[in-house]
Amino acid sequence: MATVNSNDNDWLTKCSKSISQAGFCLVSDVVDDKNCTLGIQALKGAHKKVINLIGSERLERSGEEGVIRAPMSFEDYFFALLDNEKIQKMSELFVSETSILHLQNGFIFPSHNLKSESESSNFQYIFHKDFPRYMNDYVSSINVLVTFTDIKSTDEIFYVVPNTHHSKNEISQEYCNKNKISITAKAGSILVFDSTLLHCGGPNRSADNWYGVNHQFTRSFIKQQIDYTRLLGKELILQQKPRIQQMLGYYTRVVTSLDEYYQPTEKRLYRAKQG
Repeated sequence: MATVNSNDNDWLTKCSKSISQAGFCLVSDVVDDKNCTLGIQALKGAHKKVINLIGSERLERSGEEGVIRAPMSFEDYFFALLDNEKIQKMSELFVSETSILHLQNGFIFPSHNLKSESESSNFQYIFHKDFPRYMNDYVSSINVLVTFTDIKSTDEIFYVVPNTHHSKNEISQEYCNKNKISITAKAGSILVFDSTLLHCGGPNRSADNWYGVNHQFTRSFIKQQIDYTRLLGKELILQQKPRIQQMLGYYTRVVTSLDEYYQPTEKRLYRAKQG
């Protein structure tokens, strides 16, 4: 498994080569210990707020008891994570300088939450692609998965199937299970992968909960999983740095009236030079 240290001068070059060849790369030393601890605390806080807002029954029905979608709407920490310089460099180099955030989802995988992988019909535990479209090796989307806790080879928390990002044909679950790799990583590392790579979550056979955050960055013309500009509101978005505003989709909003359409350049919802 290709691993690069983000403190090396050529880490981006090595990572780019690995993603092109194998479809993924593990990058160490991206988030420091203090921010890993803060990240775990923020996930716990956001999870409680999600339960209060949505209810345990609806989350369980969706198979998302441990999923926190749009965590930045509950905890400011996740804006800071999005502002991580190394995460931004990856999104800009591997996708586009005008890439936007398709999703930011937090995860708390309980210890031993599955007795076997076959017992769950939740898509998170079935090999899938987050961008299931073959575009002749044109990269439109990448995932950046941050782990706040160590992942050992025996934990079975996350799997990838190398080289499946180049395939335009459907690949069977049987093939994936035979060729999968269980990810091993230190806390503060990031798994970055082409969103067309087959991957899935695992049963977490460790003795502790696993905490992490997945980001998906796409080209600006691809619709987001959640409309962050509407979810967060203009006032909160304008409190963020310009690059964060752009990543949240604020510069690529869709007009809802002719009045909005015929605005002067400086007031347009969909700004120029967005890729």
